[in-house]
Amino acid sequence: MAIHISFDFFVEYSGEDRFPAAQNIRITTHYEIIRPFLPVHQVNVMVQLTGEMKELFAKVKLFPVATSSKKGIPNVTPIAFVLLINDDTIWIADNFMHKTLANVKENPCISVFLYDSDSKKCLQVKGTVDLRTSGDDYEKMKKMVQDKKPGLPAKSLLIMKITEVYDCMPGPSAGKKIL
Repeated sequence: MAIHISFDFFVEYSGEDRFPAAQNIRITTHYEIIRPFLPVHQVNVMVQLTGEMKELFAKVKLFPVATSSKKGIPNVTPIAFVLLINDDTIWIADNFMHKTLANVKENPCISVFLYDSDSKKCLQVKGTVDLRTSGDDYEKMKKMVQDKKPGLPAKSLLIMKITEVYDCMPGPSAGKKIL
């Protein structure tokens, strides 16, 4: 796939004899697309959670997880098996996903909401997911889920790479990007 971009300029110079009084200039540039453009929010720029953010994460027991279809139809579902694996990676276990799973297959962008009623702190953590149904990470997650709650299917693993973190407490910094 190639994109051709053309710009037409009308340039007028004054005061210098070495340039003509006026010129029409056409600039044509050729770009070749190696892979499809990704929206800015899909660019994989990982961030690392701070200690305070990790403490908040540890207090949350049920996480609202938001996804959207390729057409932009949103979905939010509460998920308990959400694990902070390291400073920039979250594992989300799929036990009963239908719309969420369909959405991440079409659109890998995801958002997880963290709120602690005791400290009155909340964050919105955004990222992209990689879906796994086999491999070492999937098997580790499956064992963790079944050790905690035998009988749950642990059908797949969503590995979320954190790309952005936002403050979502009411006040002047509400919606402000933190990381």
